[in-house]
Amino acid sequence: MPLPQLTTVKWGIMATGKIANAMVRDAALVDGTKINAVGSRSIESAKSFAAAHSIPDIHASYEELANDPGVDLVYIATPHNSHFDLINLCLEKGKHVLCEKPLVLNARQAQACATLAREKGLFLMEALWTRFFPAIQQVNHWVQEGCIGQLKNITADFSFAANYDPKGRLFNPTLAGGALLDLGVYPISLATLFLGTPEKIDGSARIGETGVDEEDLIRLEFAGGATAELQCGLRENRPVLATLEGTQGSITIHERFHHPDRITLHSFGGETVNETFPIQGAGYHYQIAAVSQSIREGNTEHPAVPLANTLCNLKIMDSLRQQWGLSYPDD
Repeated sequence: MPLPQLTTVKWGIMATGKIANAMVRDAALVDGTKINAVGSRSIESAKSFAAAHSIPDIHASYEELANDPGVDLVYIATPHNSHFDLINLCLEKGKHVLCEKPLVLNARQAQACATLAREKGLFLMEALWTRFFPAIQQVNHWVQEGCIGQLKNITADFSFAANYDPKGRLFNPTLAGGALLDLGVYPISLATLFLGTPEKIDGSARIGETGVDEEDLIRLEFAGGATAELQCGLRENRPVLATLEGTQGSITIHERFHHPDRITLHSFGGETVNETFPIQGAGYHYQIAAVSQSIREGNTEHPAVPLANTLCNLKIMDSLRQQWGLSYPDD
């Protein structure tokens, strides 16, 4: 049964951190979207967030937010290890859900969430914002048009020197910290966007003193012989670049490929094309607009980030973590 169509999608924000703040600021750029409520484990944090963004409804718990009749969709921006329970809470309360990356910790949890969303007839999507940028859409157009011939290899690296805090989100195993779930989702999702499901998954990781993966090397092999050579890490600043190599040329997604505004097409024996896409705000408005439009149209998934692809990416990460002997308390 199709979902009832909405003129304006009323969002509730679950958590009040950095990404949640950026999302709410960018939502002001999107017609047909209204931030109606915020929920936090701390009423003081919720009040401060609401005052900063002129949000009318304030909730002192996540369950209160999920129960708010004035909310159509909940955006979840909490730590990774809480996603599964909160997605289920929101779906059970009849709310559509956009949840930050990774959607959940593993493929088993993702399948359970997808099943529940389909049973409820509700929208569910992982917040892979990169796929909605105009630069990525142009790269996809070049690939589909055969501008670089048959795609043979993708390289991508998302690494930076994080401030070391053994109790913080990135380095704390009880919060599902580490490079793979936080950063590796970007190069992996780029590879599966253009190459599909891999046939072979290999990788190595350096496990730090807190027990999380701090530097990862990943190699994926696909049908037809295509490969992806991917990296992510928390200990070293490296250019956050991605390159797609084909039989007739290459495409470079320049610095900050996860937040792209500049791309280059180089055709072997032909001209080089540089394209620039100025980004308004922080760049979250592309995703916000796409999600609100999907819900207004009565859809339960968005074709740019289907649940099948989210499941594929988590299966890849599950396989890598199994190879590394890496697990989380909530797995």
